[in-house]
Amino acid sequence: MPDAEPLDAWMARTVAAYYAVGDPFGVTGGFTTAPEISQMFGEIMGAWAADAWARTGSPPLFTLLECGPGRGTLMADVLRVGTHMPDFLDSARIVLLESSPELRTRQKETLKKYGTYWIESLNELPPLPVIVVANEFLDALPVRQHRLNNGHWEERVVHKGGLGWRTTRAGPPVQEGRDGTVWETSPARESFVTQLAYHIARYGGAAIFVDYGYAGPLPGDTLQAVKAHKHVGPLTPGADVTAHVDFTPLAKVARAAGLAVRGPVPQGAFLLRCGAAQRARVLGQEAELRRLTAPDQMGALFKVITMERALSAQG
Repeated sequence: MPDAEPLDAWMARTVAAYYAVGDPFGVTGGFTTAPEISQMFGEIMGAWAADAWARTGSPPLFTLLECGPGRGTLMADVLRVGTHMPDFLDSARIVLLESSPELRTRQKETLKKYGTYWIESLNELPPLPVIVVANEFLDALPVRQHRLNNGHWEERVVHKGGLGWRTTRAGPPVQEGRDGTVWETSPARESFVTQLAYHIARYGGAAIFVDYGYAGPLPGDTLQAVKAHKHVGPLTPGADVTAHVDFTPLAKVARAAGLAVRGPVPQGAFLLRCGAAQRARVLGQEAELRRLTAPDQMGALFKVITMERALSAQG
């Protein structure tokens, strides 16, 4: 197939271009994330981060990292909660993993009263313990798709005519299924979590990821695109292209690095267990609570997974 580009390479380019221009969040953007729905989401993430810092030995200097920080809304809520634990905030070096100049400008405004640093790669992390929060970050990392066709594996590609398939020698790790069965993998996600996990294993810390997805392996094509809060075709110009997260291989690589992994658990169950219902009553946000926790809203589709260096391994 001439001029065909593997799906993951095309998706990486498309996502980078999407976030490089304008502000994709909120009512005027393409979609709305949990931190934009209610402050209670960020407050619970902040309480988790402070507790994780204490559980991992209360290091006197550590990196508080957010991956894909959007407008800075989530980090602002995390830091507001952190003011109730002064030692936590005083010990934190606030770092945002963000490559978009437009979003960095928004983040600087949101977090202007804090000393904040920006990085574009985990390679830039200082040799310190790290506490990581990441909401709807992994879904934007590119995926690969393979399918069986007459007993032979094909990979998904993008070409001038749209989406297509081409024969490939190797399929995904799951070598089963009937003809037409599609399997998704994400080497990019596994590489990212592996690098982060080994940093935590070496220096200490913990990470929490919240995203829509499942515990696989499960077959299926989950590639999707959203534009102006509506689902559109993945090749629609100006759309946000993502895919559901399979948390199983991510948990596997984290455990291989020696980390303790909890989850994935449904977002609704996690938030309610952390006191979201009580906080919603104080804020008068019953509708927002339902949107975040109800199974027919974000409560079941979105999952939460945490990973940290086991307490027995803390130095």
